Amino acid sequence: MAGLERRESKFPTGLIFPDIQLALPHVDPEFVKQPFIYVARTVRPLSWLQMGDSKPMDTDRFMFLGIKEPSKQVGLLSSIIAAFQDENFVTTFKAASSENEMVNLLVKKIYTGSSIEREYGR
Repeated sequence: MAGLERRESKFPTGLIFPDIQLALPHVDPEFVKQPFIYVARTVRPLSWLQMGDSKPMDTDRFMFLGIKEPSKQVGLLSSIIAAFQDENFVTTFKAASSENEMVNLLVKKIYTGSSIEREYGR
Protein backbone atom coordinates (compact mmCIF):
# COMPACT_ATOMS: atom_id res chain seq x y z
CA MET A 1 0.00 0.00 0.00
CA ALA A 2 2.89 2.37 0.65
CA GLY A 3 3.81 2.37 -3.06
CA LEU A 4 0.27 3.36 -3.98
CA GLU A 5 0.12 6.18 -1.44
CA ARG A 6 3.57 7.44 -2.44
CA ARG A 7 2.70 7.54 -6.14
CA GLU A 8 -0.72 9.07 -5.52
CA SER A 9 0.85 11.89 -3.47
CA LYS A 10 3.16 12.73 -6.40
CA PHE A 11 0.73 12.03 -9.26
CA PRO A 12 -2.94 12.35 -8.21
CA THR A 13 -5.40 10.31 -10.25
CA GLY A 14 -8.82 11.82 -9.63
CA LEU A 15 -10.91 12.61 -12.70
CA ILE A 16 -14.08 14.66 -12.88
CA PHE A 17 -16.40 14.02 -15.81
CA PRO A 18 -19.77 15.72 -16.34
CA ASP A 19 -21.71 12.80 -14.82
CA ILE A 20 -19.21 10.97 -12.59
CA GLN A 21 -16.08 11.43 -10.53
CA LEU A 22 -13.60 8.59 -10.21
CA ALA A 23 -10.00 7.85 -9.32
CA LEU A 24 -7.52 5.65 -11.18
CA PRO A 25 -4.87 4.92 -8.54
CA HIS A 26 -1.87 2.88 -9.62
CA VAL A 27 1.63 2.05 -8.45
CA ASP A 28 4.93 2.09 -10.29
CA PRO A 29 5.43 -0.97 -12.54
CA GLU A 30 8.10 -2.56 -10.32
CA PHE A 31 5.40 -3.23 -7.70
CA VAL A 32 3.14 -5.09 -10.16
CA LYS A 33 3.58 -8.85 -10.56
CA GLN A 34 0.74 -9.29 -13.05
CA PRO A 35 -1.28 -6.58 -14.87
CA PHE A 36 -4.77 -5.99 -13.45
CA ILE A 37 -7.68 -3.61 -13.16
CA TYR A 38 -9.69 -3.74 -9.93
CA VAL A 39 -12.98 -1.84 -9.71
CA ALA A 40 -14.31 -0.71 -6.33
CA ARG A 41 -17.03 1.50 -4.93
CA THR A 42 -17.01 2.86 -1.38
CA VAL A 43 -20.04 3.33 0.84
CA ARG A 44 -19.22 7.03 1.29
CA PRO A 45 -17.17 9.33 -0.93
CA LEU A 46 -13.48 9.74 -0.06
CA SER A 47 -11.42 12.90 -0.42
CA TRP A 48 -9.07 12.65 -3.38
CA LEU A 49 -6.95 14.93 -5.54
CA GLN A 50 -7.54 15.64 -9.22
CA MET A 51 -5.13 14.55 -11.91
CA GLY A 52 -3.15 17.45 -13.30
CA ASP A 53 -3.98 20.28 -10.89
CA SER A 54 -4.21 18.45 -7.51
CA LYS A 55 -7.46 20.23 -6.63
CA PRO A 56 -9.57 18.43 -4.00
CA MET A 57 -12.52 16.31 -5.04
CA ASP A 58 -14.64 13.51 -3.59
CA THR A 59 -15.30 10.15 -5.19
CA ASP A 60 -16.76 6.78 -4.32
CA ARG A 61 -15.67 5.06 -7.56
CA PHE A 62 -12.20 3.65 -8.05
CA MET A 63 -10.33 1.71 -10.70
CA PHE A 64 -7.04 0.42 -9.31
CA LEU A 65 -4.64 -0.17 -12.19
CA GLY A 66 -1.76 -2.64 -12.11
CA ILE A 67 0.24 -1.50 -15.11
CA LYS A 68 3.26 -3.69 -15.75
CA GLU A 69 4.37 -2.14 -19.05
CA PRO A 70 4.69 1.67 -18.84
CA SER A 71 4.25 1.89 -22.62
CA LYS A 72 0.69 0.52 -22.22
CA GLN A 73 -0.36 3.18 -19.69
CA VAL A 74 -1.34 5.90 -22.16
CA GLY A 75 -3.51 3.56 -24.25
CA LEU A 76 -5.27 2.15 -21.20
CA LEU A 77 -5.91 5.58 -19.68
CA SER A 78 -7.16 6.89 -23.03
CA SER A 79 -9.63 4.00 -23.32
CA ILE A 80 -10.88 4.53 -19.77
CA ILE A 81 -11.27 8.28 -20.26
CA ALA A 82 -13.14 7.77 -23.54
CA ALA A 83 -15.52 5.32 -21.83
CA PHE A 84 -16.35 7.80 -19.06
CA GLN A 85 -16.95 10.59 -21.56
CA ASP A 86 -19.79 8.48 -23.01
CA GLU A 87 -22.96 9.60 -21.21
CA ASN A 88 -24.85 6.35 -21.90
CA PHE A 89 -21.98 4.25 -20.54
CA VAL A 90 -21.72 6.40 -17.40
CA THR A 91 -25.46 6.13 -16.73
CA THR A 92 -25.29 2.34 -16.96
CA PHE A 93 -22.05 2.17 -14.94
CA LYS A 94 -23.51 4.30 -12.13
CA ALA A 95 -26.60 2.11 -11.99
CA ALA A 96 -24.51 -1.07 -11.57
CA SER A 97 -25.37 -2.80 -8.30
CA SER A 98 -22.05 -4.61 -7.80
CA GLU A 99 -18.37 -4.37 -8.61
CA ASN A 100 -18.75 -7.45 -10.81
CA GLU A 101 -21.41 -5.70 -12.87
CA MET A 102 -19.14 -2.64 -13.20
CA VAL A 103 -16.29 -4.87 -14.39
CA ASN A 104 -18.54 -6.54 -16.97
CA LEU A 105 -19.56 -3.13 -18.32
CA LEU A 106 -15.92 -2.08 -18.58
CA VAL A 107 -15.00 -5.32 -20.33
CA LYS A 108 -17.74 -4.76 -22.87
CA LYS A 109 -16.81 -1.09 -23.39
CA ILE A 110 -13.01 -1.05 -23.43
CA TYR A 111 -11.68 -4.61 -23.33
CA THR A 112 -13.37 -7.01 -25.66
CA GLY A 113 -11.21 -7.82 -28.67
CA SER A 114 -8.62 -5.16 -27.84
CA SER A 115 -4.97 -5.37 -26.91
CA ILE A 116 -6.07 -4.26 -23.44
CA GLU A 117 -8.00 -7.50 -22.99
CA ARG A 118 -4.98 -9.53 -24.04
CA GLU A 119 -2.71 -7.61 -21.65
CA TYR A 120 -4.97 -7.43 -18.58
CA GLY A 121 -7.12 -10.51 -19.01
CA ARG A 122 -10.48 -10.57 -17.38
